[in-house]
Amino acid sequence: MPDPIDELVQRWKRNPSAGTTVALCDALRGNPRRPLVEQVGKVASQRHAKDVDVQLSVARMYIESTRLSDAQAILVAAGKLAPRDARVYRWLGEVLLRRGDADRAEKVLERAIQLGSREAEAERWLEQARVFRPMQASAGAAAVAAEISGT
Repeated sequence: MPDPIDELVQRWKRNPSAGTTVALCDALRGNPRRPLVEQVGKVASQRHAKDVDVQLSVARMYIESTRLSDAQAILVAAGKLAPRDARVYRWLGEVLLRRGDADRAEKVLERAIQLGSREAEAERWLEQARVFRPMQASAGAAAVAAEISGT
């Protein structure tokens, strides 16, 4: 039986539309293949640079592949495209906290909720950001990032 990701890759190579790109990014979140993640992310971030849904999909794929700086860059760009999209701030807040920046994560996640995010995960990440702010102040961002990756 052929691998579903391989089939998606072939479809995507024939037609890298927004829908195919999102489907492939979603599949790669569950099974990150490093070279393919890099290829899809690069093509998608250029070809669909103005499509916030694609950019969010790419960022989430990067998060699952632990490419947090790439995810952050994509989400910052998406925030410029859609400054009132709560999803962008929710995911950016998670990335910032995973990178150890609890102070900024708290502000960004508060913004996500202010913009109408009703996602329970946004609330959970916000609470974690508040819990880890003192650790960031005393031990630094690296300690927060290490603690977050362990939970």
